[in-house]
Amino acid sequence: MHRPSNSRTTILLNTDIAKYHTSKKKALAMGGIGADLMSISCFKQQSSTIRPLNQIRLLSNALYLSQFFDFESLKDIASSSISKKEADYLLMISTLQIYGMERELLNPQRIETGLFMVLGAWTEGLHLLNHYAQTHQDETLMLRLGDQQICLEILETWLIKFEKNNEVKEILKALQPLKTKLFAIEIKTEKIGKPQKTYDMEGNETTYQQTQTTPIINSAQVDAIAEEVEKFRKRVFML
Repeated sequence: MHRPSNSRTTILLNTDIAKYHTSKKKALAMGGIGADLMSISCFKQQSSTIRPLNQIRLLSNALYLSQFFDFESLKDIASSSISKKEADYLLMISTLQIYGMERELLNPQRIETGLFMVLGAWTEGLHLLNHYAQTHQDETLMLRLGDQQICLEILETWLIKFEKNNEVKEILKALQPLKTKLFAIEIKTEKIGKPQKTYDMEGNETTYQQTQTTPIINSAQVDAIAEEVEKFRKRVFML
């Protein structure tokens, strides 16, 4: 299996955001850089947070979303100089601000921006998931690739609502090779536990049994998915 470099600079969206001219491209970039920032925070690499935070500041200004970010607090969260109690408080405030942004992006006039931010975050998140699954030969992470079938179905359903737009139409087309590889993963479903009795709204007795799904995936499929993810990532982020 191919093993990507462990260097953080080679796997993150270390790119110039000035090339993103349309609101959709800016939203894609903001979602992708946000996913990178989450990854950096998970690995406690505080020194790497300054550039993505500044990029998110510029993109949020361009998308009229800066009112939902307290960048000074975010910089404090990324700093190792504050206590855990202070960090927890700042995270709570930031979470409330994100909920406010979510409500704004559910507005019919803003939903495309929100959708493209989610698509950017999903694309970069899938790229990072593949990277760590390959690098660490992590079976649990490989299995999580199977979950992406559901995520992609939901994203595609929403994108189709806007396919009259040429940018959206091109993205839907570019997604198809990746979709083919993801849906080549077999999902095994098995019943667990004993059948349980329950009643429907009319009082009729019925039975149900819990099920458990397990993706069946091998290293060759992980490599094939990684190849298509990189193609799609380069396409949407203009790398």
